Amino acid sequence: MSASAIRPCNPVESNHLVDDTITRYVEWREECEAVSRSYRVWSSAIGSDPALRYAAYCSAVDREERAAELYAATALRLTRTFWSTSK
Repeated sequence: MSASAIRPCNPVESNHLVDDTITRYVEWREECEAVSRSYRVWSSAIGSDPALRYAAYCSAVDREERAAELYAATALRLTRTFWSTSK
């Protein structure tokens, strides 16, 4: 049988890690919004070059993916820092 236990840690380090996680989350959400905006531009008649609009959309998707990966890594580090599974 396992239970989660909160690990003691350095308050300065823990504050930094929490702040970093929140920052990464906000960055990811901002990139999600950029993907939405880029998609609307690409799928509409706005702009003269559909290939350029599509390239901008793909770039936004790539940035969102990278932001999501960074957020996931930070959230995992936060989880591993504060919680452990003990048997």
